[in-house]
Amino acid sequence: MPFELGLAVAIARQMRNESAHAFVLLESRPFRLQRSLSDMNGFDPKIHNGTRAGAVRCMFEIFADSAPADLRTALRLAGSLARVSKQLKRDRGARSLFNRVAFNELFTAATLMQEQN
Repeated sequence: MPFELGLAVAIARQMRNESAHAFVLLESRPFRLQRSLSDMNGFDPKIHNGTRAGAVRCMFEIFADSAPADLRTALRLAGSLARVSKQLKRDRGARSLFNRVAFNELFTAATLMQEQN
């Protein structure tokens, strides 16, 4: 998503003193960013290794200052949500959850899971 990244970088640079706008780069493999987006040299991406656990750990690194964190609970919830998302796709014969109804159902399931913990 180079276009969206460009917008985020431009806003962060333009409003440096006016807002708390920031951006974070996520990448599945180390050093791939430097090959594909050399303009981003100097920014260290968070590496998730293409895994759910890696993505959750990246989110904890990014938002560590904003809330107390329980990594084990988050990893367990992410696993449960992955199972629910597969079931939702199966039940609807969908290849993706990127439609309003399915995404709302996934969001509701995530909210209920979080409330139960």
